[in-house]
Amino acid sequence: MQEQSANIILGLTGPGDKFTLRYGLLKFNLSIRPLNAKQLIRISKEISHIKDLSYDKNMFPALMDSADDTIYLARAIAIATGTRWRGLVTRAVMRLPLEDIKTLFKILHKQCDPEPFFFTIILAKGRLNVLKPPEQ
Repeated sequence: MQEQSANIILGLTGPGDKFTLRYGLLKFNLSIRPLNAKQLIRISKEISHIKDLSYDKNMFPALMDSADDTIYLARAIAIATGTRWRGLVTRAVMRLPLEDIKTLFKILHKQCDPEPFFFTIILAKGRLNVLKPPEQ
């Protein structure tokens, strides 16, 4: 257990990184495993809501303009856990210190390898092209 906790703190991923969140009287035992296609698409929708940082401003005002984007990171983490209680887990993640959110998002990023997903899509598209009649 100590080794798993140390790996999560260091941001090293394993087969299923487990962590516990408390929200009021509720206790969630969650883990972030490699994502499936459905989770990958939902997380992409959430991340697409994040605004670009303005490099014209100083760092602090630019960060304050995008501080409300943290909710999208929390939702992405909740989706990656695969729990049905996404709203409650999102609120629980929002109550964590920023360093913990950063660590969880690093783990999410490492588990979010889309290579098998795109390989399958390319393979299916190539196979379907073979089955199509040639256009004349």
